[in-house]
Amino acid sequence: MRRILIDGVDKTKEIESIKLNNNNYIIKFKNSDKQYNYSNERIKIENNNFENNLKYFKEIAEKVSIVVGGYNVLGSRYKKLDNLNKDSILNCYLKGTLPPAYRIVRHARFPFGFNQSQKLATERAITNRISVIEGPPGTGKTQTILNIISNLVMNGETVAVVSNNNSAIQNVYDKLKSNNLDFLVAFLGKDKNKTEFIENQKELLNLDAWLITDEEAENKINFLNNKEYELNRKLEDQNKLAKDIQYLEALSLESKQFSKYYKTRTKNIAIKWWRNPNYKNLLKLWLELENKSTISIYSKIKYFIKYGLLPFDIFDNNLNDIILELKNLYYKNRVTNLTKEINRLKTSLNNYNIKEEMKHYTEISMQIFKHRLAKRYKKVKRKKYEKSDLKRMSAEFLKDYPVILSTTYSLVSSLSKNIMYDYIIVDESSQVDLITAVLSLSCAKNVVIVGDLKQLSNVVTNENAIISDQIWLKYNISNEYRYRNHNLLSSVIELYPDITKTMLKEHYRCNPKIINFCNLKFYNNELIILSNSNPSKDTLQMYVTSVGNHARDHVNRRQLDIIREEILPSTYNDESIGIISPYVNQSNLLKQEFKNYSNVQADTVDKFQGREKNIIIFSSVDNKIKSFTDQPNRLNVVVSRAINKFILVVNDSAITNTNGNIQDLIKYIKYQDGKIVNSKLHSCFDLLYKEYYRERQKIAKRTGIISEDIFYEELLKILNKNHIDGYDIITHVPLDEIIEDLDSLTKEEMKFKKNIHSHVDFLIFDRASSEYRLAIEVDGGYHNPFNQENTHQVHNDELKNRMFEKAGLPLIRCKTDGIPDEKEIIKYLN
Repeated sequence: MRRILIDGVDKTKEIESIKLNNNNYIIKFKNSDKQYNYSNERIKIENNNFENNLKYFKEIAEKVSIVVGGYNVLGSRYKKLDNLNKDSILNCYLKGTLPPAYRIVRHARFPFGFNQSQKLATERAITNRISVIEGPPGTGKTQTILNIISNLVMNGETVAVVSNNNSAIQNVYDKLKSNNLDFLVAFLGKDKNKTEFIENQKELLNLDAWLITDEEAENKINFLNNKEYELNRKLEDQNKLAKDIQYLEALSLESKQFSKYYKTRTKNIAIKWWRNPNYKNLLKLWLELENKSTISIYSKIKYFIKYGLLPFDIFDNNLNDIILELKNLYYKNRVTNLTKEINRLKTSLNNYNIKEEMKHYTEISMQIFKHRLAKRYKKVKRKKYEKSDLKRMSAEFLKDYPVILSTTYSLVSSLSKNIMYDYIIVDESSQVDLITAVLSLSCAKNVVIVGDLKQLSNVVTNENAIISDQIWLKYNISNEYRYRNHNLLSSVIELYPDITKTMLKEHYRCNPKIINFCNLKFYNNELIILSNSNPSKDTLQMYVTSVGNHARDHVNRRQLDIIREEILPSTYNDESIGIISPYVNQSNLLKQEFKNYSNVQADTVDKFQGREKNIIIFSSVDNKIKSFTDQPNRLNVVVSRAINKFILVVNDSAITNTNGNIQDLIKYIKYQDGKIVNSKLHSCFDLLYKEYYRERQKIAKRTGIISEDIFYEELLKILNKNHIDGYDIITHVPLDEIIEDLDSLTKEEMKFKKNIHSHVDFLIFDRASSEYRLAIEVDGGYHNPFNQENTHQVHNDELKNRMFEKAGLPLIRCKTDGIPDEKEIIKYLN
């Protein structure tokens, strides 16, 4: 249990909530609705679980560690934590306390260039004791790490960069070496690396050429400050342009689907205007009309003045047809409006070459960095170290080599057990288990945790999961430290809900059509796609095997035949092709089959994390997709490895699956090519209804009717809380746009469907495939079947229930005075 002390007095029992905001604590007491601000100095949080948590990790280390020649490697290293340095960031982690940000303002430099997310992540990393950087595929994670390293070294600090993935560490080293900065780095860790480093020590470079005068340095720093401000504004425009282009492409595709529906649903109606309407007014007019059954002369005059609508005889038409025409005009108007904004931004950016300006900024920033290094090392004669010096002379060694690279597992044994790095950067942290993470945190004052929870995590064997859970129960440890459930990244995010977290959003690697599946499905549509490649019809492809169960023992020879006979002949000239399979057996078969293809590499999903290829072919193997293949993190890795082209190979029977992540990918591929699945439901027009919902919100605020708004927020909370990714919510959608004219509908149901007032309150849909998954009705008291005064409403509810059942779309009902049924919603979406 933790104790919260205010001015030295224990107030734990009186406090309802406490939140850290910059360097102040915001506290709400149980007997008051008011929140109080307290400076960091007045608050002390004590956690007496520290010893318990440390014992828990020690015991797990002893039970699950590798034993070599009777020597328990991890267990022995944990014994060295008995006298933990008070400055170690591990103290904070084991106590569950989030340390405040540094008060010192540090102006960051960016010798490796920057975008808006990378800049923010770097600034936060060097001003916080614990910070998290979420790095989706292709967002410049390594570049961000390099900028953090540069700033720490410029500030005279030491930094260890660790990962369980050797290629991630090697990548950092290679980038530093290509800029002649490898003299700062010692690649240590395991004994072999230490020996190799000691045997290959080099003389310090002559850095005199990097020196400039103090006046030159001051002028260059002033230039950087001004240029940084200028670049920030242009990067903001560039990001807005990219988001607008993404939105326009999605809107155009949705408009294309709507046009198919529109042509079958309406007669030609010519709406005239004395003042051209904008898309917002079209939405407002639609909203007003759908609440009317007849249009009075007063309303006609109002629409004439407010919206510029004429002539009055337009209202001789069916209101459904008028609203449908307004939706059609909305798409045209919105596309035109967005195109104008895109052209404006393009013109502005064409007059400013961001790439060249950033290159110039980066060169000057690197000059300043190297100038400071030259001043620091100009009179230093670098010592040639013996292997024993790594332990004996660690402090002196770090002055010469302030950047240490190591695996997470071996960092604690790289130098003296008493050494404390100023910072540790943990890369690929979602693959770092808690036992090795705790060891690494023990020898650093600050930590930057870099990773992505949407990609593959570390694997805990069933045996170790059982052993660790017994220890977890024995010590009664909180869930944030549960070994079987967490990696370092997930543990820290759960332990510190208010932690400084930055997501790298600008994506540069994949073709927009490829990465946008991951963006919609896994990243909440937050990625800003800046890839240069242009989408084409063959960017996304799907090959379906002939009918039959072709998979045996996690091997599918028919899929191999398709890859060899049909896919590779048309793609072999490409410089790099990756063939990925979820199973080792299929992967081994593919490796053997294509071993003589110089540009083809086959492997499992797990082995492909961190790699990229121009073309990715995914052999899904299963006759019917199994949960292992369908894991969201696994699919995210598969798709995001492809730079220019992604090809899915599936069995015929897999196509018939009604839901799942692979099924969403199949539907996305079809949707992007304009091939819509012949289902009973339309593809949803989510962009249109998102705009519509915002207009409804404004009216609700004016009228005081906010129950729908509250319910909407509750639904969002359920999706977020249960990590149900890839779904979104739209509101107040007409039944006529949800349910087809099914033969099974009665005349009464068909009439009810086409009624302008027949709608559903909430629809949860899949972002990637734009398909509806769950309908939700919020019923007031008048929906009560025992209320004899409202038999008409009850009858309509029964009609609606039958129609949704015939359409195969689940419909659940909730009360206006209640909250959404979380269990039932999760049941349908999972």
